[in-house]
Amino acid sequence: MIIPLLPGERLNAVAPARPAAAFPAFTMAVMRHIAAGLNIPYELLLKDFSQTNYSSARAALLEAWRYFKSRRAWLSAHWARPVYELWLEEAISKGHVEAPNFYERRAAWSRARWIGPGRGWIDPVKEANASETRLRIGITTLEDECAEQGADWEEVAEQRAREKAKLDELGLDQVAPQPGAAGDPAADRDDEADDDSEEAQRAQTHAMMRSRTLALLEEAHGSTT
Repeated sequence: MIIPLLPGERLNAVAPARPAAAFPAFTMAVMRHIAAGLNIPYELLLKDFSQTNYSSARAALLEAWRYFKSRRAWLSAHWARPVYELWLEEAISKGHVEAPNFYERRAAWSRARWIGPGRGWIDPVKEANASETRLRIGITTLEDECAEQGADWEEVAEQRAREKAKLDELGLDQVAPQPGAAGDPAADRDDEADDDSEEAQRAQTHAMMRSRTLALLEEAHGSTT
């Protein structure tokens, strides 16, 4: 390709300065704003937990699950339950299901609890100990704890009964939980110290990335003016 030039014109090669050193910090800042708009943590949006410790990851996921639960409640009330009621009404009309006084007690017959996928555990030992403590002091139920992990408590209890009967039949010893078993306090303190150290390092890294982002923005603003 031949480009004709007029007298006095010069042809200069383009030397793009992008991506610059602050490009990762710039994209991270953009992604954090996108995550905030979607009501989910940045780590969950990009599935990147490389810069997160246990405390930060758990706080981020708890905040995300608060939003997920509200969406689940809306989906259950506005879609799952109406569809279930229509199916149940049709099944009763065809004689497949017996439900006396269905129309007088429609809400009672159509009552259901919708259990979605479990939220999972970040640190199974810590969260299992926390679940055991909540059950012991009576601020939760087995139904709620199983539902948090996407399981039905009645199915869990029935399965445990079948397993217990099978183990007794085979003459095998059962693993019984130790009363008062909990995590090692010294290990917990070490984990907290590690978390604090990681938090300090992460804060320093974020400050450096922010300064680089500001420098990039000032450079871009200067080039446009």
